[in-house]
Amino acid sequence: MLDLEECLRYYFGTDSFRPGQRSAIEAILAGRDVLALWPTGAGKSLVYQMAAQLLPYLTLIVTPLVSLMFDQVRRLQAKGFDNAACLTSAQSREYNTQVLEAMRSGYLKTLFLTPERLNSDEFLVRLRDTPISLLTIDEAHCICQWGHDFRPEYLRLGKAIQVLQPRSILALTATATPAAQEQIACLLGLRHPLRLHLSLNRPNLEYSVKEVSRLEGREIALQHLYRREGLPAVVYINQRQECETTARYFCENGLRAAYYHAGMRPDERQAVQKSFLDDELQVITATTAFGMGVDKPNVRQVIHLTPSNSLEEYYQESGRAGRDGQEAHCLLLYSQQSFERAWGQLDERYPSAELLSDIYEALFSCTPAELRAHYLSLSPTSWRQTLNAILGFEHSNGELQPPQKPLENVSAYLNYLYSTDCQRLQAMQNYARGQRCRRSLLLEYFGEQTPGFCDKCDVCRPPTTLQPPDIRTRLWQKMYSLADSLTFRTASA
Repeated sequence: MLDLEECLRYYFGTDSFRPGQRSAIEAILAGRDVLALWPTGAGKSLVYQMAAQLLPYLTLIVTPLVSLMFDQVRRLQAKGFDNAACLTSAQSREYNTQVLEAMRSGYLKTLFLTPERLNSDEFLVRLRDTPISLLTIDEAHCICQWGHDFRPEYLRLGKAIQVLQPRSILALTATATPAAQEQIACLLGLRHPLRLHLSLNRPNLEYSVKEVSRLEGREIALQHLYRREGLPAVVYINQRQECETTARYFCENGLRAAYYHAGMRPDERQAVQKSFLDDELQVITATTAFGMGVDKPNVRQVIHLTPSNSLEEYYQESGRAGRDGQEAHCLLLYSQQSFERAWGQLDERYPSAELLSDIYEALFSCTPAELRAHYLSLSPTSWRQTLNAILGFEHSNGELQPPQKPLENVSAYLNYLYSTDCQRLQAMQNYARGQRCRRSLLLEYFGEQTPGFCDKCDVCRPPTTLQPPDIRTRLWQKMYSLADSLTFRTASA
């Protein structure tokens, strides 16, 4: 019988498994599917990395970000696993050809790829004669959160699985409600999976919420940033322009800060991220574009100047604090206007019944350009959701085709998505305005039972009043910032 502890020492130089790891590996080796709901830092990656070395055939890992692939492959190869690789358009065609040859020869044991790549007909043909021991879906909550929106390829994974017929499927996520877990299992076609749930509680994180006016939010955030052990920090803001303005405000008050959002060029984002990871920046102001796959263990604070659209999103973003296990603070600042704006944006994402009917009929008569020009009033997200629903997630390269589903089905589907998004935003609003233990509200949303008291949130243990930094402190910080201004300008260019 295989001695897994001995294999663990041989491959990874570690003497003992973390909770859940051994059970997951044993189930995979026995050919079972596994659905693991594990928090950040629980050791999810070791499960498929070790299983890949012990299984006879190829292990595929689907992950949403190319940066995650490169980081994982780099770490595996640094440990001596030269039978690990990734396929991405960011690599040269010659290198990708070498990867495919290694896959066909059986030498490759671990292959990382995006859901878009896995759903490619050309790639599936290449895999036709390649047996798959394990298919891992990392960040599996994206099926529920992104699959209906701008990454419909997640919803198509079930069809790819039917073609590949992997011996086992491993679905990994840190944020999935009980209903989302059932949806993941259904869409991936998991067969009586072993469900491994570890507590999502992060005891080292302190949670607090404060209602503020639109104008005082930055000043309160600045006060928290000046707290002892308050840096480095991530400040999340929904609007790109506000990200830039707030970063400048922090710089004017003596902090080394820069902004990060999807409207920047890739090289600009990469420069800012690197400066933050290297501790050249103290604060990064960011939209939701920042964070996934960013491994910075010493973030001492995550501050939200605007509320997230869901508790799933908030848990992911706030959980980027304190990954080193040390004390860290998660602060949510919100105003009445911020939630009114969020509800308004949610309504704009979905077309009215009349507009949906017009789009449905226009698909039979308009060219793609005419149709797109005619409905420019739709937001890009709403446009994608509408077409995804009407075309049954089968359109590609923006080409339109006659509807594949009855209008009634499409309308019901969009109503379901709208209702789900409303429930998520309402849960976020309940968390912000709630008078119960913050930790309990957060964990109970994901199906955990809690004692209802944590002694580490503003409800269980009201915080002392923060005082703004005195003038001398601000002057000292400003002089320090000026001395490093060249670094900042380089990072935020």
